[in-house]
Amino acid sequence: MGYGSIRTLSQANCRNCLGDIQEYKPTLLVGVPTVWESVKKGVIANVDKAGPVVRSLFWGAMYAKQ
Repeated sequence: MGYGSIRTLSQANCRNCLGDIQEYKPTLLVGVPTVWESVKKGVIANVDKAGPVVRSLFWGAMYAKQ
């Protein structure tokens, strides 16, 4: 069991260390909406950096899930 902070959740927010998610490798996450918005922003930023094939696969999978 580990505790993470919104400030150290991802590697982008902390220097010279892994983010809490990469360090703990959780199988279950519990959080408030602020945490989920931070995760969403990080995922979308990484998808936007990827190529057009990855973007279309990601968004296609998201729409199929909905």
